[in-house]
Order: sequence, then C-alpha cells, then structure tokens
Amino acid sequence: MSSSKIVPGCLVSMAAVVVFFLSWVALPSVPSEEEISKLLARQKQAFEDDQKMARDPGHNAFIDPQLSPFWGRKSIEYKAQSKAADVVMALRAFGFLGGDDEHKSIAILRRKRDVDLNKAVEDFSAFLPVLRSALLRPAFILPSSEFPHFESQGSNYIALRSIAQALSAYAEVQLADGKGPAALDASLDILALSKLAVGQRAHPLIMTMISSAIQSTGQETLGYVLQGWSDWSEGDLRKALAALKSSSVSAQLGVECLDYELWAAQNTFSRKPDPQSGALVRLPGVWQREWRLYQNDYYPYLEAARARRPQFSGNMTQYTTSSWFLGQHSWMSQLMMPNFERVVSLLEVSHQRQDFLHLYTELLLQKRQGRLPKELSPQWLGRLDPVHISYRVEKGEPHLEYDLESGLAQALPKARGVKRNGGARWENLMHAHWVLPVAP
Repeated sequence: MSSSKIVPGCLVSMAAVVVFFLSWVALPSVPSEEEISKLLARQKQAFEDDQKMARDPGHNAFIDPQLSPFWGRKSIEYKAQSKAADVVMALRAFGFLGGDDEHKSIAILRRKRDVDLNKAVEDFSAFLPVLRSALLRPAFILPSSEFPHFESQGSNYIALRSIAQALSAYAEVQLADGKGPAALDASLDILALSKLAVGQRAHPLIMTMISSAIQSTGQETLGYVLQGWSDWSEGDLRKALAALKSSSVSAQLGVECLDYELWAAQNTFSRKPDPQSGALVRLPGVWQREWRLYQNDYYPYLEAARARRPQFSGNMTQYTTSSWFLGQHSWMSQLMMPNFERVVSLLEVSHQRQDFLHLYTELLLQKRQGRLPKELSPQWLGRLDPVHISYRVEKGEPHLEYDLESGLAQALPKARGVKRNGGARWENLMHAHWVLPVAP
C-alpha cells in the first residue's frame, strides 16, 4: 500500500481516537449538579466565616498558647514536649477509661496515698483553670490560608481524647475523696470539651467523630459519678440536666459533616492528582471526569442520610474497572467515601445515650423532691423509644433500662473480651443494653 494511502488512514484513525477520548472524558454529566453546587457554596461560605474568627484568641480555643502545642497540627502547632501533654498523660494513665487492663482502683490508691497519683492530681489541679478557660470559648477552628482537602493536617485527636480521659480520671479522684459535686463538674467538663470540638460552622467529619468519642467518655464518666454519690443537691442535678439537655453530636450534625466531606473532596479534585495515581489520570480531562463520577457516587448516599435512611457505603462493592470505564463509578470512591450508615448510626447512639442520662438525672431530681413518678412522662424521653424502656422504683430508688434498636447496636465498637475489675458501673453504658444504676 502506498504511503499516500497509509498517512490519511492513520490520520483518520487518530482523529477517531481523539474524538472518542474527548467524548469519553466529557461523560457522564452530574444529574444533581445544581443541588451539589449550592451545597458546596454553603460549605465554602461556612469555612470562610470560620476563618474570620480563627486568629482571635478570645474566641478560638484551638490557638490557646498553652494547649495548642498539645492538640495542634503535627507540623504546625504541635510540640513533642509540652506542659499540657505532661500533665494530661500523667493523670490519664490512672483512670479507668484511660488506663490499661491492669487498672488499679483510684480509690485504693488514694487511701494508700500513692505518691505518683497524688503528684499527677496536684499537677492536673493546677492546670485545670487553663483548660476550663479554653472550654468557655465558643470556637475550635484550625487557622488556614487554603481550603481543606484530604491531605490537610488536622488537630491532634489523640490529645483531645486524652484530655477527656484525664478529666474522667480526675472525676474518679474527686469521687474517691468524697467530693461528689467536684466529680460532677469534671464529668461535665468532658461534655463541654465534646461541644468545643465541633465549634465550627464548617464541620469536618473527623472532628465530629472525635466529638462523639469524647461525649461517650463524658457519658460513661457521668454515669459512674451519678451512681457513686447519693447526696445530690437540686442545684447539682439541675446543672447536670442543663448540660445534658442537648447532645453535642446528632444525626443532623452527621449530615452536615458529610456535606463538608463532599466539599473537601472538591478541593482535593481541584489539586493536581497524585503522581502515583498513574499516567491515565493525568491525561486532559480525566481527573475532572473522576470528580463528576465521585459526585454521582456520593450524592445518593448523602440524600439517603438526610432522609434518615443511611446506607452502607464503606466498601463501594459496585466498583469494577469496567464500571469505571463506562462512567458508572469513581475509583476514588473506594478511597475517599465515608461509611454513611456507620457515621449516622454512631451519632444517633451517642444522642440517645445522652437522652438516657438526662432521663435518669431527671428521675434523681424527682426523687430529691420526694415525688418519683409511677410512670415516665413522654416529654422526658427525647429520642428514646418508649417501647425499649423499662422503668421501676425499688426501695425508693429509680431504676432504668434501655435496649438499643438492633440496627444501631451493630454500629457499636466490639466489647472487650475480658471484663475488668470494678468495671460494672463504667461499662454499663458501653453496650447495647443500658442500665442505671448497677451494683458496684
């Protein structure tokens, strides 16, 4: 065949490939593009509103000079050695929730005047005003000159959880010392820390989940404290009720942080793809196509979560190479999409546990006033399902039990294999069946 025929043929073939490629990267479209655009604009505005207050030390607890070296970002604020870290970690190790499986009773150590525990308590007591001052501030915002993406550094979540566990240990100490109201204050400090952790208008998913974990620590500690002290004043109980009235986290907050995660994904796709992603992704239009595919994967799950019908999305089992090629699913969904069902379920569990504690505290107040009811008032139940509640009065004491709905119970972390000594009053709110009070 002459070259005069080969060259035109090659050009036609190349043109066909180019046309096919351009058509391929242009599809699919995003059916929910208008709704998603509004969502993304809201998240962008919320983030910008946060940043206007991010560098105000009287407003933003995150930049507290004594605490930011502990809970700050690894390569920015965090310091390997800090007073806050030393004080918090020393006391945390003695607590039931922060110690190891060989945990020794703080009550016994206090009676023996354990030198190490006494020193840890003394140091933490001196540092506590700094922490409580931070808890009074309304915001916890990471100052940033760029929009967040999936490689952005976050707060030191281990530090935040450790502070909650140290406060729990401090409550344990106060109760062992016969100071019930002081133990209550420390328990409520944990709930305040949980609220502070979501002190943003644009809520990252990781901060919402760490807030939920901190709230669980506060709930477990408060349950322990309420059972370990009998001489509560009306003022004490009303203070606890005020703190328990609203949960720091909720299913609605879960939806808001899932909105945020889609915006963070947009910011990730606005950056150049990682070189390890392969040559194909770096071809013109392919990365933009990937973002459209990701939106089409993500948004139906988000809509289901909004409708309180969250679906399992953790594994994206629909993904195959052919489904990606045909424009049905994004390969990035496997890496970046959260498990919608687990997120919303865990937050709902935390919310219901808060309502359970609120109900029990209300009954303690009714007892203090000498008027324990024969039946529960529906207005006390919050999000608790009355079908799953058992209530009785024994020897003048209120007794409550509650069973989580089975679907929610599946979201709970797996229980420890071995029960720990003295753990009954700590662990009774960790599982799917809640009881207050329980025998020590």
